[in-house]
Amino acid sequence: MNELKRLRDKLGLSNKEFAELLGLSEKTVKNRIADDYDKKILSKPELEYLKLLAGEHEKYILTEK
Repeated sequence: MNELKRLRDKLGLSNKEFAELLGLSEKTVKNRIADDYDKKILSKPELEYLKLLAGEHEKYILTEK
């Protein structure tokens, strides 16, 4: 499973919700999640943001106000 799909699943989001969160089209998300997608999946800031939301960031955690 690629990293993008794993994080989407961990966040419990649909492709549409995930696309909205990232500011991408649903088609782009589907293409990036496809097993045969061999290009760079996400930029470093995008990946760090998703890891933060999923509770997997190496340095930071989110807390409620």
